Amino acid sequence: PTDKPTDKPTDKPTHKPTSEPAPKPTPKPTRSPSKEPTDKPTLNPTPAPTHSPSKEPVNNPYCGDSVCDADEDPATCRSDCTISIFKTKDNADSSTVGQMLTLKATRDLTVFSFDMMGKKKGTCKVYTRAGDYKGHENNASSWNSAFDEYVSMKEHEPSALRLDPPVAISVGSTQAFYIWCEK
Repeated sequence: PTDKPTDKPTDKPTHKPTSEPAPKPTPKPTRSPSKEPTDKPTLNPTPAPTHSPSKEPVNNPYCGDSVCDADEDPATCRSDCTISIFKTKDNADSSTVGQMLTLKATRDLTVFSFDMMGKKKGTCKVYTRAGDYKGHENNASSWNSAFDEYVSMKEHEPSALRLDPPVAISVGSTQAFYIWCEK
């Protein structure tokens, strides 16, 4: 070993490092951190920490494929799962207890929730079935439960009825829903 740097690289490192830092960064990182703080800051320091945690990384390789898959929703993959809003003709002050409707999908879609307006607290239920509701209005065995919870409603304010699990409807298919809330 020599006490001074050589003109060409050697096969073996020196026993002691040089006393002064190199004029520019080395091409590769060192294998171990420095033992004591250095007198000079790094050339590219890391940014300051944020005040709130970052969102969980999305590890879904299908997010962004224009299809809202069963494991995606507007919170986890907004590019595939757009939020669409439609309104019925009834108003919150009517004496209606329930609504039956049929959706025909012009593209693959997933129904995550319905917003309902009412006047008081009570149980709400959402039933669904493949196809149209017509001809099945009075046949309970034709329907599957998608929501059954106690909901605190306020007059003229929507309350979300989140379906569990969400209902996927393929392009060209129809899906009926019956939404009922006690008076």
